[in-house]
Amino acid sequence: MSEHQGKIDRKLLKRPDEFVSFVNHGTKWARENPQTALGVGVALAVVVVLSGFGGWWIQRRDARSGAEFYAAIELFDRQQWDEAREGFELLAGDFGSTTYGHLGKLYVGRSALGAGENTQATTAFESYLEGGALTPAVAQLTRLDLGLALAAAGETDRARGVLESIAQEKGPAQPEAQLALARFADMNGPPDAALKAYAAYLEARPQGPARALVRARIFALGGTLPQPPMPQMPQMPGASNIHIEEG
Repeated sequence: MSEHQGKIDRKLLKRPDEFVSFVNHGTKWARENPQTALGVGVALAVVVVLSGFGGWWIQRRDARSGAEFYAAIELFDRQQWDEAREGFELLAGDFGSTTYGHLGKLYVGRSALGAGENTQATTAFESYLEGGALTPAVAQLTRLDLGLALAAAGETDRARGVLESIAQEKGPAQPEAQLALARFADMNGPPDAALKAYAAYLEARPQGPARALVRARIFALGGTLPQPPMPQMPQMPGASNIHIEEG
């Protein structure tokens, strides 16, 4: 090992620390420019205060929007459609930029749908979807609501198009869309289309809430129930290695 290795360079020790130099330069500049330094200090203080106030205001806004949403959802659960819709409309108007405020737009539509105001429900659902749904699953369920609102409003072709698109994609609303399409075909024909859609519902939701109605309609239309899938028997461990020897 070289005898110079590990020795401290005295020249480096004599160099001033960079942070200390920066502070010294800053102090000197502040003494030479007192008015400017004061202005910079005030500006920094204002930024800090506004930053803290902004965080507090956002938290307070989110808390208020959540409280108003749950107040309105209680009315919705009681099927007080008009009162619930008014609460959701106020929420969406006052806190539209928050998550709860945006969700309020969806429940404006659902409240209107519950009250039988199908045209207003359609407008609300379309507005919510244009703003972007919370998740793909919520978007699909909202499209189902939109299809049902369109059907109730007499816009059959638009309703069928929305429901057919949902029935062709995986998601929580797919079975309900298949059921709605089956009812369309059941009322308007042809019977084969209704039987196919009813069967698709039973295959997707064999224990679904509408299974009794669907089974009855399949029998009424002269169809047969879809066969449930055969359960697979579990294979015994080592079964593939068993050989039968002839005596």
